[in-house]
Amino acid sequence: MRFLVVMCDTLRRDHLGCYGNPWIRTPHFDRLAEQATVFDRAYIASFPTIPNRTDLFTGKFTFPFKGWAPLDRAEPTLAGALGGAGHVTQIVHDTMHLVNNGNFFARGFQGWDAVRGGESDPLETLANVPIQLPCPDDEYRDNGRAAKQYLRNRHFWTTESDWFVARTSARACQWLERNYKARDFLLWLDTFEIHEPWDPPQWYVDLYDPGYTGKVNIHPRYDYCDYLSPRELRQVRARYAGEVTLVDTWIGRVLEKLELLGIFDETLVVLTSDHGMYLGDHGRIGKHTVVDDADPWPLYDVEARIPLVVKTPGQRKSRRTQAMVQPPDLMPTLLDLAGTPTPAGRHGLSFAPILTGKARRHRTHVFCGGGLRREGRFDTPITVTRDDGWTLVFGHPTNPPELYDLKADPQQKRSVLRRNRLIAEGLREEFARFLGTLGVPIEAPSL
Repeated sequence: MRFLVVMCDTLRRDHLGCYGNPWIRTPHFDRLAEQATVFDRAYIASFPTIPNRTDLFTGKFTFPFKGWAPLDRAEPTLAGALGGAGHVTQIVHDTMHLVNNGNFFARGFQGWDAVRGGESDPLETLANVPIQLPCPDDEYRDNGRAAKQYLRNRHFWTTESDWFVARTSARACQWLERNYKARDFLLWLDTFEIHEPWDPPQWYVDLYDPGYTGKVNIHPRYDYCDYLSPRELRQVRARYAGEVTLVDTWIGRVLEKLELLGIFDETLVVLTSDHGMYLGDHGRIGKHTVVDDADPWPLYDVEARIPLVVKTPGQRKSRRTQAMVQPPDLMPTLLDLAGTPTPAGRHGLSFAPILTGKARRHRTHVFCGGGLRREGRFDTPITVTRDDGWTLVFGHPTNPPELYDLKADPQQKRSVLRRNRLIAEGLREEFARFLGTLGVPIEAPSL
């Protein structure tokens, strides 16, 4: 079977038309959804970027064991399993965290290709070119260190085709031209956009905030967003929305390439993201990855609930499903559909029966976490969601636990834990059982 997996970093599900967004242009993603299964209740597992890719590549939950860390050299991978079964495997990416600092996420792929320069990737020095940010350094994340490196990296760009997602998509199209006759392949396209810096070509920003003349912040400080005026926050949201449309435009060319090559109908296409992002929601901007943070933010649905669109070979009509799935489930699903045995010891569960219409439910609970930071205990946010919509947010000693009924309060504005203590305790016990099934010798945090 042919597989194309498209990972768009930091893509909020509610910014896609197929998930009900009325104002952001995503025609290519929406067209894909019209011929695919749209998962309304896909959730992250391990947060953020690198723990998420570990879940996806290994079919295992990462956050109960470790946080941001290189891919274990001994761990079986999706690409390795498919390659061993005869698939041609390739990763094309501009997510440099995958390979920088020894993270080793190209392991298992027979080929890998990277477009360098995203965010803080140390590509350019440019000692002769002074780099100035358009607003005060302290309003940027990390005092503008990553933003300044990014501006060095992109100093010589002249056209839209210079942007990372454009070059990554072009290379993916070239790979397809050279390999489309292979009966079985895995092409993993991993673009770091829509992650900051939010710096699409200006015409994409003008789609959503034309005529703006105020301060421009392409990489806002992760913080409570009252340091931005309402007008500045509107501009930041427009820049994010512009990135979404930019990514839709260029990933759309990859989907069109599948059609031009005559293999779209017989290719399984996955579109997903690793997590969302606060854009003023809950009074916050950013995502707070809880590294060295005294105030790690809860994993509300704006971050924890992700887009997942899966088009199976021959599918012509859209299907929507309420089945709850998580990233560790992707590896066993693709191997199941390819007729390839899943390596022993995986935590994920194949949701192939959902795709084929043979089942309606998948998981009864989903578990999301920010990564184990200290041996012997959790001190990072944890979210447990039950398939009837009850969600418990807890896990850090400085933040009181919260309970939400998503059916009554989908924006998670009002915790109802005080009068539903037994439900909260039940969700906490489910998390304890989950740790036990994984063999994690750590107690679940108390409420």
